[in-house]
Amino acid sequence: DVAEAYSAGDVFFFPSSVENEGIAILEAAASGKPLLLRDAECFEGRFTHGVNCLKGNTSEEFAGLIRQLATNESLYERLSAGALEVARAHSLETVGSRLREIYTELVN
Repeated sequence: DVAEAYSAGDVFFFPSSVENEGIAILEAAASGKPLLLRDAECFEGRFTHGVNCLKGNTSEEFAGLIRQLATNESLYERLSAGALEVARAHSLETVGSRLREIYTELVN
């Protein structure tokens, strides 16, 4: 079960600099896990460092970010809440509702 797998971890680490659909990231966000992402252009707009994720580029940077999450409970909780907000903003209901609005505007 995907949700169970995400729930088993403490953070979601996605070091790739390419993101095709972002499904894995959104699934992890829905589990409320802090997101560690590469500081890449493909994440701009949806993911903000310090708000709903932490971003880095090198092994050293990622190690430091993991240490921050392990030692700063308020940061961990803030990023968890931010991840849940990202998941809600991209939920089936939210996206479906927005698409319905767009189609209604186009038809009328």
